Amino acid sequence: MLFGTNLHSNLEKSWTKEGFNKWKNCSFAIQRHELTPDHVTSSLKFKLRQKNVPILPLIENNRKTQIAMNRHVLLELIDIVIYMARHNLAFRGHFEDWSSNSKGNFKDLVMLMSKNSGPLAEHINRIQQNGKLETSFVSWQRQNQLIEAIAEDISFQVRSFIKSVRMFSISIDTTFDASRKEQISFIIRYADEVTGEVHERLLAVKESPVTSGKNLFDIFVNVMEAENLNWKEELVGQSYDGASNMRGNYTDLQAYIKAENPRALFVWCHSHRLALVVKQAVSCNSNAVDLFGNLETLYVFLWCSKKRAAIFREIQIECNNMGGKKNPLHAVQRIQKELLM
Repeated sequence: MLFGTNLHSNLEKSWTKEGFNKWKNCSFAIQRHELTPDHVTSSLKFKLRQKNVPILPLIENNRKTQIAMNRHVLLELIDIVIYMARHNLAFRGHFEDWSSNSKGNFKDLVMLMSKNSGPLAEHINRIQQNGKLETSFVSWQRQNQLIEAIAEDISFQVRSFIKSVRMFSISIDTTFDASRKEQISFIIRYADEVTGEVHERLLAVKESPVTSGKNLFDIFVNVMEAENLNWKEELVGQSYDGASNMRGNYTDLQAYIKAENPRALFVWCHSHRLALVVKQAVSCNSNAVDLFGNLETLYVFLWCSKKRAAIFREIQIECNNMGGKKNPLHAVQRIQKELLM
């Protein structure tokens, strides 16, 4: 009755809708009904249903297993990304083919971890066999997505802390990177509302060849809006170096910010002030100038010659052996250029 949906009009309804009271002809009626196309079709549907029902849980179980494996693979890849970020390692190399001996730091770490991870090893094997037909989590696009996702999660946590304390300060500095691009770093500072512990976090890094006060202010506003921070009410302090585009009273960064938020007090960065004091103290004394000049000459004399550098190390080893000590070997350090100017 459940599967007989296409009953003929001339078929007796005794078995489905109408009753049956001819018991002396019951055996014959049952035999006749079992030979009808409707009964045969319904019986086949019923048998197929019984055989196919176990397939559905099996498909669902395979799907859940695949999801669990994908999550396990992603968790291991996230650990690799965090490890490389903490150690400031480059992700990619010049030749990243699976046949290459050096595939870049990221893929090499993936291959290393796959030796002790069954799900990761199986995933790598499928990628190598199926190529682009297999979903890959290790391509350069996926690497960038993992980096962006982790960065967004860190930013979200920082924003959550700041919104809970409703008070923060900002420190901005610029520098040339290895590619000779001017990078602007935004460091945010806030205190834990429970323990009172002060935290400093890197909020953003922006590139800008122009570092005038107005341009820095526009970049600052864009960063605050992107991070959804209420700087006009919750920013209480700002700290920069002594450059004129930072500390000026009229058309520089701290002036633009104080015009919108007078409570954002400007404090000259103490580290930069200390560096200026040390530089001035060293430069105004002839004995100090001679001292650092002699140290620089000694550095050039020892460390710019392979033979003299080897002799310097051998003498340290002999001194350790004579005194029965195991002190680490030292190297001559170069004096910072700021102290020599």
